[in-house]
Amino acid sequence: MKWFNRLASARNFIAHIGAFYLALDTTEPAWDLLQVKGNIKQFDDPRTYVRFSSVMEIMDGLDEVVCFSMTEAIVCRWRRIA
Repeated sequence: MKWFNRLASARNFIAHIGAFYLALDTTEPAWDLLQVKGNIKQFDDPRTYVRFSSVMEIMDGLDEVVCFSMTEAIVCRWRRIA
């Protein structure tokens, strides 16, 4: 659950340190939005920013867990009724 560690890190940053700066990574043909944890000039340390594509992976991982939990709850309720 790699996505969970990234979610926890981002949440802890926002809750205990402050808001992200926003930047654009234009080094690739498909640009990516970066949520930066400080006023940095070089992006050589991935721990100092979160890519928007990573946020999407976090959302997908969370969605899988929530959907699994909801499906499990529905199945359990159905078993009690049947």
